[in-house]
Amino acid sequence: MVATFEVGLIVTSRSLSLMELARPLGQEPAAGSHNKGDARIDGSRWETTVLWLNTRAAGAGLVAQCLQVLGDMPPKCAELAGGKADDLCVSLDVAAFYEGAYFNVVLPSDLIRELASKGVDVEITVYPVVSQEDSESCGDWKGR
Repeated sequence: MVATFEVGLIVTSRSLSLMELARPLGQEPAAGSHNKGDARIDGSRWETTVLWLNTRAAGAGLVAQCLQVLGDMPPKCAELAGGKADDLCVSLDVAAFYEGAYFNVVLPSDLIRELASKGVDVEITVYPVVSQEDSESCGDWKGR
């Protein structure tokens, strides 16, 4: 089984702007970030500001990426905006890509304690990846 991970931080607020959320972290918002009221592709408006921050430890293991993202945060999520917003929602976004019949991940207790101390939720999305060998053995399944 081969697995790779991409980790990022997602911060949402109905009352703060993108820059008010990003400034305390000293990072530029990643693609997908937007302000409340920005136009969506369908012409409607976003109801919340969403700040996406990608890990600076890309390619490292899952725990190293998580700890790097958490290390950039203040001790409590509410401090992200200097206490200006009580509507912050902060989560660690983990994308896992794997080859094989199954996938499992272990989150060490020290990582869980760090998440809990900062009030950060975790969202894990798992994506199966078809290996080159599997693709070749399946033949042209698209045409069937």
